[in-house]
Amino acid sequence: MREFFNAIECDHDSFPFVEGDKYHEQAAYVGEEKQHLTKDYVKSIAEFRDTSFVDHPVLYVVSRNTQHEHQIFSGFSSQHHAPPIKVTHLCLADGDGNVMYGRLGTQIADQGKQLKRGDILRLDIYTMCTHHIRNSPNK
Repeated sequence: MREFFNAIECDHDSFPFVEGDKYHEQAAYVGEEKQHLTKDYVKSIAEFRDTSFVDHPVLYVVSRNTQHEHQIFSGFSSQHHAPPIKVTHLCLADGDGNVMYGRLGTQIADQGKQLKRGDILRLDIYTMCTHHIRNSPNK
């Protein structure tokens, strides 16, 4: 079901919105400024294009998952395992409705539990990582 809903959410050309649907075209208020969701951001990342057209992307929280995960670290013997760390994974949408996945840094992962669907984030400090998920030409 999750893959089905994600396919619909990511392809608004094939599955257009109808009246009554909630669209991600929302605004965030930062101080006195009204900031609309950044358009063309996720597509630019997926196509490995320049994203310098925006310094602080504004994105919509589609979903959030915070949990403890086991990580692989060098330096631990086979008898000892590294302790699990708290990780917050996010599914974020831009102003075009395209989604991407992100992860909060471990130092603020616990604060990520406050995020919920519909919240709007402005990314002031972030590191962009791009890679292909599968060995397919799809971005």
